[in-house]
Amino acid sequence: MENKFKIIQDNISKEILSKPPIVDGIINSEKYAKAKTRILWVLKEPNSTESWTYQDYLSIADIETKKDTKANILVYPIFRKIIYASYGLINNKEYANLPVAEEKEVYSIGEEIAYINIKKTGGGAKSDDKEIQDSYNKNEELLLKQIEEYKPNILIFGNTLKYFNLEELTKLGWNLSDKHIIDKETNNTHYYPISNDKLCINAYHPAYWSVNMDVYCTEIINAGLEWRAMYK
Repeated sequence: MENKFKIIQDNISKEILSKPPIVDGIINSEKYAKAKTRILWVLKEPNSTESWTYQDYLSIADIETKKDTKANILVYPIFRKIIYASYGLINNKEYANLPVAEEKEVYSIGEEIAYINIKKTGGGAKSDDKEIQDSYNKNEELLLKQIEEYKPNILIFGNTLKYFNLEELTKLGWNLSDKHIIDKETNNTHYYPISNDKLCINAYHPAYWSVNMDVYCTEIINAGLEWRAMYK
């Protein structure tokens, strides 16, 4: 039987009609389906004007091809943070105990996650709030469909929750009324335990320079650890 997440992703890819198209979503449907914890990151927009897919960009093959070149994605803080945080969440490990991102067991986590942008076309190094909100309004149906059909256990907003209609998220089973703060001093990362298999995290964008790697990843991973402890 064909993997249901492959069918879902193939259908959604056809709906992303951006020009130039930058297709996001489930990176590797077989690995996503088998992941111990399904994670969906919700970001703003790709920093690119070319046409490509995240399915290629975050693949093991692409990462290994670029590792010794200037195009190595592992040097970019945005993807380093995403890979570390995802690895820690999936494997239930504290940040301090993680292997380095250059090890295959870590960067290969990119094939186990899903990654979507609100704006489906490329942008620049700095996003425009109004443009992202307009893109949400335009793409709301598709974005909500991605969240609903990808069925993540952990939904991570990278400074993007503010663009979403919370009532629409509630209709999908993501009621964010129970808000927790990981560290009241930094006030960086909030999390919303929904059930024993659903957690929402609202953090800064992983490209945000002011929150360093250690703090960013530690707080997201700790949100996962605290959530799991609630339902033991």
